[in-house]
Amino acid sequence: MRVSRPTAKRLAAEGQGFQQLNDQIKKQLAECLLNNSRLSIQTIAQNLGYAEAASFSRAFSRWTGKAPGHWQSPETEGLPGDSGPVRGKRPKQ
Repeated sequence: MRVSRPTAKRLAAEGQGFQQLNDQIKKQLAECLLNNSRLSIQTIAQNLGYAEAASFSRAFSRWTGKAPGHWQSPETEGLPGDSGPVRGKRPKQ
């Protein structure tokens, strides 16, 4: 994803880059989904824009130092209810 020059300059002035901000948002969403949903890691990866669960797992491990499976709440892990991508979000083609 590309960001406009004015936006990039504004982010730089605030000491952030687009990729850093994007990673922070994805990390927070991933933590929330892993803790509070019954979605599979594959579905969470798709909802966050990753084509492969493995790519999401590597990014999540980089962000947190743990694999997504270790972060997922025992109450939600493996339960039925994975109905695919979150409504309003389309996985990347």
